Amino acid sequence: MGGHNNFVYGGCSAKTECALGKPGERQYGLAKYAYLDHGSSFYSHNEPANNPFSGDSSNIRICRFRRSTYENLKRYESRTENSYPLLKETEKMIDNGVYRVIYDSVFRKTQIRLNKVVSIVENCLAKFPDEEVFSIPDYDKVRIAEEDATLDDD
Repeated sequence: MGGHNNFVYGGCSAKTECALGKPGERQYGLAKYAYLDHGSSFYSHNEPANNPFSGDSSNIRICRFRRSTYENLKRYESRTENSYPLLKETEKMIDNGVYRVIYDSVFRKTQIRLNKVVSIVENCLAKFPDEEVFSIPDYDKVRIAEEDATLDDD
């Protein structure tokens, strides 16, 4: 799973009162991961199948994010219709030869997906307090036993 391109959803924060949801709305089994990395952008113009962020953004119920993830995505959000800040920034960093393999349209679709995730976070912020939406600690602030087991350090 890589770890850095996904996050866990479900469960409660220390500041949230929790109660069992209706049976049809419960999440059973191991923690669920939502893949925020839409790497399929490089080979498909469609949203990733079976991704909690695919489809109508008003139906997306995930509302817990890392503040740093939101802030980094927000820096590249497009605020006008044909503006592609992510593409413009990418063009500064990569060799033009990459466009022989990956079309411009792929980067534009990635921009659209980025805008969608920013919009989802902002919809959450309109409904819930900041401390609930940004209740996931930054990636480097949490020790995850499964990841530690793969490291060579003591």
